[in-house]
Amino acid sequence: EVSVFSNIKSKIAMIGPITIADYMREVLTNPKAGYYMKNDVFGVHGDFITSPEISQLFGEILAVWTICEWQKLGQPFPCQLIELGPGRGTMMLDILRVYEKLNIAGNTNSLSIHLVEISRAMSHF
Repeated sequence: EVSVFSNIKSKIAMIGPITIADYMREVLTNPKAGYYMKNDVFGVHGDFITSPEISQLFGEILAVWTICEWQKLGQPFPCQLIELGPGRGTMMLDILRVYEKLNIAGNTNSLSIHLVEISRAMSHF
């Protein structure tokens, strides 16, 4: 199996110096050996924990902020809510719980939810 280090070394040998963005992309999202591609890295058994995993307050406050911004725009529908790198989807669940309590987007056709996850391991949650 080829390591991420070997891939980076080969790439530099072929094209010369790489950007920090290219380096980070390789070490984090390489399909075979990238950090986020291997398994669940969050929580008690993972390497770190994120704010939404500690408390639902983070997602709830974010929900209130998004509602305020949406109202400033004149409450347009349809509306898209997109989360990049949702992991287990904890934050989105917290946001949607607030939306449900406040009857935001009561019509199911008026709000479109998109979770964009690069990790296959995390996309199964």
